[in-house]
Formats: sequence, structure tokens, C-alpha cells
Amino acid sequence: MQKVILVGFDGANPEFVERYLPHLPTFRQLIAAGSWGPMLPTVPCDTPTNWTALATGATAAASGITGFAFHHPGHSLTEKLGINEYAEMRQAEFLWEAADRQGRESILINYPFSWHSRDLEHTIIVGGDAISGGASCILRPACHCTADRLDQVRGGHPLELQQEGLAYIADLRLYDREKLEWSATGLVSEGMAGTAIPAPSARLIALPGEQPQLEIRDTSGGRLAKLQEGEWSQPLALPIAGETGWLRFFLVRLSQDGRSLQLYHTMITRPDAWTKPGHWAPTLLQEVGPYQQGMETGGQMETRGWFGDYALPADLALLDHTGNTLLGYAQRLAAANPQWQYLYLQLHSSDGLNHRRLGHMDPQHPRATPERTRLAERWMRENYQATDRLLAQAAQLAEEHDAVLVVVSDHSAVPTHTWVDTARPFIERGWLSFDSDGKWDPTRSKVRKMINHSIYVNLRGRQPNGVVPPEEYEHVRDEIISRLYALRDPRTGDCPVAVAARREDLASVGTDGPFFGDVVYLMRPGYTNQPASEERLLDAETLSAFLDQPQQALASGWGFHRSIQGNHHDYMPNAAYPGLCSNRSILLVHGPGIRQGHRISGARTIDVAPTIAALTGIAPPEQCEGRALIDVMA
Repeated sequence: MQKVILVGFDGANPEFVERYLPHLPTFRQLIAAGSWGPMLPTVPCDTPTNWTALATGATAAASGITGFAFHHPGHSLTEKLGINEYAEMRQAEFLWEAADRQGRESILINYPFSWHSRDLEHTIIVGGDAISGGASCILRPACHCTADRLDQVRGGHPLELQQEGLAYIADLRLYDREKLEWSATGLVSEGMAGTAIPAPSARLIALPGEQPQLEIRDTSGGRLAKLQEGEWSQPLALPIAGETGWLRFFLVRLSQDGRSLQLYHTMITRPDAWTKPGHWAPTLLQEVGPYQQGMETGGQMETRGWFGDYALPADLALLDHTGNTLLGYAQRLAAANPQWQYLYLQLHSSDGLNHRRLGHMDPQHPRATPERTRLAERWMRENYQATDRLLAQAAQLAEEHDAVLVVVSDHSAVPTHTWVDTARPFIERGWLSFDSDGKWDPTRSKVRKMINHSIYVNLRGRQPNGVVPPEEYEHVRDEIISRLYALRDPRTGDCPVAVAARREDLASVGTDGPFFGDVVYLMRPGYTNQPASEERLLDAETLSAFLDQPQQALASGWGFHRSIQGNHHDYMPNAAYPGLCSNRSILLVHGPGIRQGHRISGARTIDVAPTIAALTGIAPPEQCEGRALIDVMA
């Protein structure tokens, strides 16, 4: 019985793996002794769509998963479903569901949306219920700081220190109802105006000196941790509104006089509610540590100033800790369940870094400076080195169990520099209208834009409140395409749209069928339409979180991005940024029965599930559209 371990690194880029290969001993060894190459994601090239494709072998047209937002066919275009409706929208069978149906055992660790699997009898699941948050999460990550730091920390929570003898004391009150919104471009809204939980969860004691220290004590006075600037605590348990939450602290700033303090804490997770069967949670918590999703890694928190001058080492330490915890779960569960045949593990390792730093790696990028380029290069290299260290543990686990190791990513990214308002041509045409509250008005709109790069025709007889007569349908689609191609960058004269077509004309990349709009379009590398006028009309305040000179950008429909330096969901699967990187995924297969030194070509994310099925002798998932990569087999 052949075992398979699949390890996924979100956002990992094949060009960067090869660029840094001299610094990546594990990748170097596995590539030499296995099969390696780039892989094309399915459209849209984003996290939900392609982790689903990797697990089902189905394109978005077959799986129903079209990114971070969905439209339910036949429903009103005012109803945009979010990622929380994933379970309802998924139409394709996961490989481990097919395996379970055939009596095979699987272990799933942090694999996106695996929590929503159906009718399993032979499968263990750890996490995987959401991209960020979910049932395991009590409170989101946060940063607490004294008043002098608040102007440097977006969304920071205030700390009030009181002098007691030589020390400075503060009660740490955590904040409830914090709201982090994630989209295909990463973090889009902090919404940190939470409500402080009345009862303090800990006491902070700042001890001045040449090497000042911060003691973190529980509410009864027991010392939990003692930190110097730039140090992480071990996992700690704190009382939070009647339950126990697990977290780690990082001391970002403590002045020598003890009066200036900045303290970060990770996502706070429950001691249970993150495994199926449920009895595994307390065992893994005690023997390995508390569950962390990993969405804090890869530079996600860096742009808010939460790590201060320690952004790079803090981020790498968090990546190491999260990866080591998840791999610790894998080792424990594999040892305790010797009949397992499939083990899946995913870590959000590179994606956030792509969004925040990738553009700086191009010296010609509008926001690049020599210092930013140098730092981005260093951060990217060290991120891949940290990933390589984690891969070494996965490779050791595969060797111990005589398993084939499959290493994948869901997509990569290319630099982004220019925002373009792709709604403007339709607003100017009078086809896209909004009411007095700025909400999309179906009674006066011929089209509706969605986040998955779809434009829907508001067709009479198909949509409630549809206004386009059926006889005008094809004409409207033609004009949508023409107006997208007519867009021009005012600086260069280039069209920012790479492709705009009827959805059925792009069936080869997986956009056919009712889960996509009537027209699908994708951007040229460097351009993005996020944020976009979708359910609401854009305003300067919204744009100010993303762009330089938001008023000017709003007036012209063009602007330079400040927050998003790299992206993936806007682009074609094979989109490339010359001399740097592409949007392609990684695929590495190593182990018993696998060809050595083989270069993989023509692989797609939908080919991974049928390849694993072929390696292990089971039928692929029922809706699988991919092909088994027979050429990787010796």
C-alpha cells in the first residue's frame, strides 16, 4: 500500500525556488532525486479555487469554487456569497472523500476547507475550516502599545502604564469583535475598533534598565513569561471571557525607561474545536502545542507596523513556529495511525510576502528604491530558506514511512503597480448604476461586476429585476469585451486587460458554466482592478487604504498601489513578469517509484489529485477533470 504525503506552501514560486536553490539544500536534494517543474493554476488563480483544484482535480467551472466570492446561479445578482458559504457551493468531491469511500485512511492538517468534508469514516482532520478565523479562533492577532506608539501602529490598542516603584504596570485587556477581512489580495480592512473585554487577561510589568524586560503575569500574579525586546514567548493559556485561549506574545518595543511599550499577540485559539474526531485536540495541544492557522506568516502583519523594526525576524520566527507545530501534528498522528495512506499538510508561507514585497524586487517598479529592493530580496530568500527547513522535516517523515512526497503551491504572483477602475467604462455608459447609498442598483444596471473577474449581464428572465432583453444579450457581451479592450494606461498607452472573452470561450482555463459571469476578463501583469466598484461605488476614503493620491485616482480611474505590491488572482495562469517570476505553481514529486532528475512540463493543479490516485491505486474523485501525470512515474 503506497503512502503519499502532500505538503502545500501557499504562494510558492517556481522561479524563486530555482533562483535560491544554492541556499535551499532540501529542495536541491529532492529535485535532483525526483521530478520537478512549474504547474499552471486554474482560473481564478487564487487560494480557495486552487487548493480545491489540487484536492478535487476539478476546475472552478466544475467545483463551483470561483475564488473568495461566489454567485449562486439563478439567484439575484445582489446576493454575493462569501467564503463562509464554501461548503454550500462546493460541487466536486475531495480526493480524501473518494479515498474514504474506498476504505482508505487520510490525515488532513490545516488543509484549506477540509473541515467541510462530507461523510468521512476513515479520516482525521486538524483545522482547515477557514482561511482566517473560524471555529478555532477566539480573538484575532492584535498589537497593544503606549500612546507614543499609536501613530506608528495602525489599529493598535492603547496601553496605560502606571508607575509602581521602579516598574511600570498595566492590565492587559484583550479586544473582542475585532474584524479582519481577507480577500484575494490579502488583508483589506483592519476594522480594529473592537470592544475591550472588561476583565483583564494578564498583567504587564515593564522593568527599566539598560536591557529592559517585560514580565507577563496571570491575574493571580504568577509569572507566565519574561521577555526582552525582539523575543517571543512560549505558547501561553489566558482566561478570555469565560474560556481559555492559547497565544504567543512578541515584545516589539520596550524603552530603557520602561515607559514606551509595544506588544504583539498571535491569533488566540481554543484548546478544542479544531480536530475531527474531537479527542485529538487535547492530545495534540498537550504533546505538540496549540493550533495556529498560519495566516499571520509571510509579511501579512508587516505593513501595519505591528512588528516595528523586527518585521523580518519576527515573521520568520512565526513561520518556523507555525510550521513546526503543524509538522509536529503530522508526526504524532502518523505514528498513532499506522494504516494511514494519505497525509495532507498546508502552510500559508509565501503568499502574504508576495502581496507586500514582490513589486520591490523589480528595480523599475514605481515604489522600488535600492533599499526596498535589497530588503525585499533578503526577505524573500530567507522566507524560502525557512520553507526549506520545514520541507526537510516533511521529507524525513516521508522517508520514515516509505511515502511518496508531493510538494505543491496553489499559485504564485507577479508584481503589481497600477490600479485601474474597470467599472468606469460601464458607469460612463450608463450600464452600471448605484443608488443614493452607493449600493449597486439592479433596476438601472445592465451589468454587475464580481470579485472573481466576472461581469454578469443583468438578463431579464434569468435574474430577478433583470433589465437586458434576451435579444440584446450577445450585443451586450460584445460591447463589454470591446470596452474592456478599449481601456488605455494614460502614461504608456498600453491596454491593461490581457484577455476579455465570453466565459465559454475560456473553457480551457476552467471558466465555462454558470458559476462564472457572462464575460470573464484578466489583467496584464502589473495592473489590478482591486479594490473595485462591485456591490458598492468606490469613494476616496476606500481608495486611501490602497493608493497614493486617492482623490486623483478616483477622478481619473488610475493610480499607483501602495499596499499591494504583488498579486495573482488578476492574471492568467501563465502570466509572467520578465526576468523575475510568474504566476505558476510549484510541483515536486519524490520517493518510491518516481523518476529522478525529471523536468515536469504541462502540469496543472487539476492534475495532482488524479496523479495521487494513480500512485495509490484508487479511482479519482468523481468530478475530476485532470489527468494523471504518468511521466513522473519510473
